[in-house]
Amino acid sequence: MQARTTHASPAARLVPGRGAWSAIALLASVSLLAACAYNHPTVPGDSNYEVASLRFEGGDGLDTGSLVTRLAIREAAFLRPAAPFNQYRANEDRRRVQSFWQTAGYLDAKVAPPDVRLDEARREAHVTWYIEPGVRYRNGEVRVMHAPEAARRYLERLVPFGKGDVVDLQQQRLARRSMAGHLRENGWAHAEVYSRAWVDREHHTVAWAYLVDAGPKTVVGRVVVKGNVRIPTAEILERAGLEPGSPWSLKRHQRTELELLDTGAFGIVHIEAGTATEFTLVKPPPDDGGNLLPPQVDDAGELVPRELSPEVDITIHVRESPAVQGRVEAGTTLDSRRLFVFGEGGLTLRNALGPMRHLVFEGLLGYAWRWRDDRDEPIGLYGDALARFVRPGLIGRIGDFRFSVRLVEDVLPGYHTRTVYAGPGGQATLAPNLSLQADALGIFSHDVAFGPFDPADARAAKLDPGDTGGLELRASLIWDTRDHPVEALSGEMLGLWAHFAPGGPLGTNRYLRLIAEGRFLRPLGDLIPFGPVADGFYVGLRARTGYVLGATDDGVPAQARLYGGGAYGMRGAAEDEFSPWLRALPDADGRVYAEPVGAMSLFEASAEFRWLPFQGLLGATIFADVGGTGNGLNPFDDGVAVAVGAGLRLRTWYFPLAVDFAYRVHDRNAFDPSPHIQFFIRTGEAF
Repeated sequence: MQARTTHASPAARLVPGRGAWSAIALLASVSLLAACAYNHPTVPGDSNYEVASLRFEGGDGLDTGSLVTRLAIREAAFLRPAAPFNQYRANEDRRRVQSFWQTAGYLDAKVAPPDVRLDEARREAHVTWYIEPGVRYRNGEVRVMHAPEAARRYLERLVPFGKGDVVDLQQQRLARRSMAGHLRENGWAHAEVYSRAWVDREHHTVAWAYLVDAGPKTVVGRVVVKGNVRIPTAEILERAGLEPGSPWSLKRHQRTELELLDTGAFGIVHIEAGTATEFTLVKPPPDDGGNLLPPQVDDAGELVPRELSPEVDITIHVRESPAVQGRVEAGTTLDSRRLFVFGEGGLTLRNALGPMRHLVFEGLLGYAWRWRDDRDEPIGLYGDALARFVRPGLIGRIGDFRFSVRLVEDVLPGYHTRTVYAGPGGQATLAPNLSLQADALGIFSHDVAFGPFDPADARAAKLDPGDTGGLELRASLIWDTRDHPVEALSGEMLGLWAHFAPGGPLGTNRYLRLIAEGRFLRPLGDLIPFGPVADGFYVGLRARTGYVLGATDDGVPAQARLYGGGAYGMRGAAEDEFSPWLRALPDADGRVYAEPVGAMSLFEASAEFRWLPFQGLLGATIFADVGGTGNGLNPFDDGVAVAVGAGLRLRTWYFPLAVDFAYRVHDRNAFDPSPHIQFFIRTGEAF
């Protein structure tokens, strides 16, 4: 079943009394007057003319979007006030403008002093830069020198240009960082790569050399832990698994930090490795090609390798997380049939039963209203309560044991499903962005106001409408490289889930439930290698498919079947309503209703074109969804459903809001009674 989650932050409201309101109004008035009367300091050369427009003429069509944000003299933009015109800063900008064109390969570019037109009436300055770009240089010979033979061919493939391509100094210099990163990730933790260029002004070409100083293959030296208070050093070293003399690389560095963070005992883990490399927190613009010291160059101009030890001393710095930590969140979703309002929270008691032995409590409580339908549907409270014991490192070095007890009250169109889970399990981060989870759970599930159905209809749909219980084995493997948990703009996600109930003496039903889901997001500019592409445009693709296999003649219960639709599914149907429907027997008043009973096979896919400007308050999306459900192996047995639509995104810091409108343009042969026009409003936004 689909989980209803949000990323909305909680909001608290304090209601002051009448006297407090008067005090607040007086304080606000005094503060406003003080702000107006305050004389802000000025920079020498500042005028009382605000820059109203900024233009570039004669620049050979070069896109200046990234240049404007780096200039001191610029016009107003969203979240950025206009700058006053300043002649001194204009002279500084002249060098910036020239450098911008030279970096793009116009090495002979000339920039005249700015033409400034002053509007006395409006106190505005209109600035125009005139550029003579000259000839755009081309790349000549390019060489990767002194690379280890095992890595030479791969490093050569990292060169982002070829002979005859136009020069882009910044991108071509940055290639050295990709080369050094590859070497460090694969065992040369001391590796440095330098770039150097030789300009031929007669032929308008630039020759490039990447000088590789890989150093020796590195191994772990001395390991020290600092900053721990409640967690013994021995347990931290055991979790880190850094044996002296074992191979050391940037991959091992990053993986060790992640493995320690996965224990849940630390808020910060930083490994300080004694490698002889440049230290940078972020990619620096512009790159200088690397700083070569005099001893690194001989009299013939050749690179002299550094004399370095293969042993790297490691210092593990940790900051332990609070012993008690809680969170509270709230959210809402609204679709064409139902309104959900819910709050959720959690409490973590770290080291409650010993070092790195945690207790975790999580809960969700919500209420659902049916605002559009005439079915006799049991609507109301629903929720999810979880209590879990976690012991990191009990299953091998990185396998984390857990024991969970969970109660779920889920509300579906027409009925509730009440399920209790309990049992042991484990989780492990196998690699950065790749996690594995497995549980062996005892399950009991009871459906409230489900059906009743004609036995022949239920048998044809492979549905067991009764209570279910027994053992269920669960496993999931998730690879996720998305760049943000709420508003991802780039990256991929691939998830695989498997639930197996053996039935027989171990349960009431037998089935194997398999689900695969993939998501792909990219800026439009990454997908179109030619032509100008405006910033803020993104492409998203999403697909989910599932199958319930191996069912015995008595069928599969509702809680094990597949439901789609909603804001994160096929938006031609409301949440959980993209499913085969089954007519119930007449009730006491003779009324007959249909209910979604879940599918044995399901497919949902979506393609989105998104506009989300950087730091913009509003965004938008257009989308097309396709899907199908069935009671056999083919989810399209009943035909294909297609929906198209558009949406708006309100992107505040603490309250992201998404609104989608969809129109179902093509029905399956036996579709649910949902209207063709659907809408979805929800707090939180993720793809």
